[in-house]
Amino acid sequence: MSEPTVPIGEAMVGGTADSLLDEQGHGVLSLATGNRAYGIPMSYGYDGDHDRIVMQFVNGPESKKEQLIREVEEATLTVYNYDSPQSWESVIVRGAVEALPSKEVSDRFASLFFAQAEDAAGSVRWEGREDVAVTWYALLIDEVSGRRAGGLPHRTAE
Repeated sequence: MSEPTVPIGEAMVGGTADSLLDEQGHGVLSLATGNRAYGIPMSYGYDGDHDRIVMQFVNGPESKKEQLIREVEEATLTVYNYDSPQSWESVIVRGAVEALPSKEVSDRFASLFFAQAEDAAGSVRWEGREDVAVTWYALLIDEVSGRRAGGLPHRTAE
């Protein structure tokens, strides 16, 4: 008896991975150090001109993500779009993470982030709250890999 064919997709070529990163604005950031791993939904801005992902962390006093981001040597961001088992796409970005001091986060980065991360409310939402800290990070892109299957309507250019 033969096993059913499961679509593993095809490698993304050309600017397709960049296009997904640019359009999506959210994914899962994975951090691991020692025997601890942590995956978190994350809004982001894709800065393709500088090969990085810009992220704003909004943290409570005992933030696991803030603790891990300071210890991790490498992180991954997984971005995906799923329509069906025959129609999907995913991109994994790997690289080091560096803190971006708030004073160095230019209006360009902030507007990039908030334009792509539509669900982000902006820093104004957190003003005056002493129990919340806002920090910025950049995932410096070392490697990008992407796969896709089927033809999602907004992914026609390769």
